[in-house]
Formats: sequence, C-alpha cells, structure tokens
Amino acid sequence: MKVCFINPPWLYNLPTMDRTSNLLGILYLATMAKTEGHQVQIIDALRQGSGRWEQVVYYGHTYYRFGLPYEEIVAQVSDDTDCVALSAPFTNLFHVIRDLAALLRSKHPKALIALGGGLPSAATDLCMGLDCVDLVLLGEGDVTFTDFLRHPDRAQASQGPMLLAGAPVEDLDDLSMPDRGLLNTESYFGFGARNRTRLPTASLITSRGCPYNCHFCSIHPTMGYKWRGRSVELVMAEIEELVHIYGIEVLEFEDDNLLHDEERAFAIFESVARLRHDSSRLLSCSFPNGVRIDKLNPEMLKIMREAGTHRMVLPVEHGDLRIRRKMGKPLSNEQIYNACRWASAYGTSVQVFVMIGYPDETAEVFDLGLDFLKELGALPHVTINYLFPQPYPG
Repeated sequence: MKVCFINPPWLYNLPTMDRTSNLLGILYLATMAKTEGHQVQIIDALRQGSGRWEQVVYYGHTYYRFGLPYEEIVAQVSDDTDCVALSAPFTNLFHVIRDLAALLRSKHPKALIALGGGLPSAATDLCMGLDCVDLVLLGEGDVTFTDFLRHPDRAQASQGPMLLAGAPVEDLDDLSMPDRGLLNTESYFGFGARNRTRLPTASLITSRGCPYNCHFCSIHPTMGYKWRGRSVELVMAEIEELVHIYGIEVLEFEDDNLLHDEERAFAIFESVARLRHDSSRLLSCSFPNGVRIDKLNPEMLKIMREAGTHRMVLPVEHGDLRIRRKMGKPLSNEQIYNACRWASAYGTSVQVFVMIGYPDETAEVFDLGLDFLKELGALPHVTINYLFPQPYPG
C-alpha cells in the first residue's frame, strides 16, 4: 500500500509559533509500515508551512493556525495513495482535522482516512462523529495500525468510522529505531522543537506509560498505566546515531517518566557522560516534560549533570500540599525543597512549574502555597513558572 502520514497545522493563541515537533509518533508508525513493504510519504504541514499562519475563529475565540493551507496539503497527497493517516496530538485540533479530512475525502475519494494521536484517545466520542474518517485509532498504534494495513478492507465495510484500540507495545526493544531519514533532517535538527536553543537538537522517547495518577495528565488514554522502557543498549544506539550521523548536540528526552526505573536511568546518564568524554562533544540533555521529584537524589543529579544536564524542569504543580494531594501528586515540601537545593548545588538551572487556579484553590491556600514557592525561588538557579490549568475533553 501507499500510505501518507500527515502532521496537520497547529493552533496557537498568539501569532507566534512557539513549538514544533520531531514527529516521533508518526516516525515510529511510518518506520514499521516501511519495514512491512509499504510505500511511505510524510507531510509535515506545520514545519513545511513555518512562518505561515491564518487567523481563525472558533466559538467566538480567535486563534492562529500555523502551517500549510489545507489545499496545499491535499495537493501533496499522491493520486494513488491508498491510506491517509492523520496525526492529531492535541484535542484543540478537532476543527482542523474535521475540515482537512473533509477536503481530503473530496479530492481523494478512494483513499482510506485514518485518525490517531491524543485527540481520538482523549475525545473518542467526538471523533466518532467525523463522517469523512474511516478509522479512529486509540492509544499506541505501532502494532495495531500495521496489522490494519494488512487488511484495510475492514474499514470500508464498517458503517461510519471503525474504532480500533491500539495494543500497547509490551517490549519496546521489539520496535525498530525511528527512521529519521524519512524526514528533511536539516529542517528538523537545526534547532530545538521548543525554540529553547539554536543548537542541533533531537527528541527521543526511551519509555512509555506511567503508573502514577496525576489527575491533570493525559498520558493514560494514550500510553496507559504500565511503564515500559527500552534497554540501555538500544537507547544508546539511538543516541550515538543522532550524535555521529546527524551531529546532534542537545538531546530532548520526551519520556513522561524517565526516572521510573532509577537503575536504568542512572545507566543511561552514565553512558551519555562517557560518550561526552570519549567523543569530546559538548552534548547536553534536556527533559521538557519534567522528571519525577521523588526519584531525585544527589547521586542521580550528579550523574545527570555529568551527562550534560544544564537545565531541568521540576513539575511541583502547586505550593500547597492540600492541592497537590487533590491533584494526585502528594509530594512533601521537604522532597521538593531538597530536590531544588541539590540540583542548585550542582549549578543546574531549575524551572519549577506550578499551576494557578486549580479547583478548590482558595485565597488562603494560594497565599500559603506562595510562601513555599518564595522559599524555592530564593535558591540559586531556581525560577518559578506559573501556568493556568485549562480543562479539555478527556
């Protein structure tokens, strides 16, 4: 089959594109499809249309849609394409997917249209009403979508979208390394996906799932509760490819819970530190999703620093323990303060993430939380980032 994977335009609140993507989800699926003998095409409307945006209004609110116009996306899809796979990482992309799928259906009536990613996993009922979509895929699609491509006629026989629950990959070592050669690597690695550095940067995911139950987190509909990690050897094989072939200087670990297996995490950082020393490279590590505070100790922070960790995100979430308990994240003030103090002592820049306006947050609770955050902010190299919680479907 000929399969076209599409990363659609993204929506922003301001006319500034503050982040992009290395398309790891698409790359894993496309690599498996290619291995199975399918012809693969990837259209990244966000990156290909970098700097291009259009003002749009949904339900009275103004947004800015960055990326290629719909017509240019559809024009890139070959007439003989058998399946168009749309990736929607965020629930706010529903309107984009709805309109793009409708145009794809009108221009390529014989192609199967599949939808996967965070949107259908979190807001399944919403997506099942998309008349122009043939397949709605939930959760991890690596195995399930590859199996579907062997028998795509099943979707054509269904009334409305066919719903498939993705089978979690039990052993991540069974997955092939994402084939980054399918991308325009100069465009992807020239700078970080979050615009935090202009150095050659690559994203990677070494583990999936999380056994914890933070109430605000979206990982469970997509990756589940069971934590699974790739072997240290395969993680390092991917890192060495990124460093030696693509000239990467910054590694962005996008794991949701990189430190869950502390022994494995220590071994990865130890190996990265050795690679930095042996290759005389100023390789650095970043953790944009944050790391578990209760897994940090002086020994772990020391080896992370030796692996090139200059900046760290700590998801404290709130300064008051009562709200943290309500969030499902009952870290003690002592655990939080010690983690910040230890990291600060190694010269690591720490960004503490907290939310303002969480349900049941009274003025009294806010003030008490603020007192503790002032203590953290008084530590060297520690800054506080305030975020506002926003409810979304799922």
